[in-house]
Amino acid sequence: MYLHIGDNNSIFYGEIVAILNLDVINSNSPSQEMINWLELNKSQKNNKKPKKIKSCIITDKESYFSTITALTLFERAKNQNF
Repeated sequence: MYLHIGDNNSIFYGEIVAILNLDVINSNSPSQEMINWLELNKSQKNNKKPKKIKSCIITDKESYFSTITALTLFERAKNQNF
């Protein structure tokens, strides 16, 4: 099964490690430090960062930024019996 994360990207469920809700991450949190590191090291798959990213999907190989909220991605996964 695959999860559609927007911008014509789909990810195999077995590769997903975490989905971060970027709306609730404050600037001093360890999660924000990790997002900054991902951006600096260009380990994200979609190199062009969307204007209003709402979530970051981390897989065992790459990371993806998405304009779709983490809650919506969770609901999509739940509806497909992830």
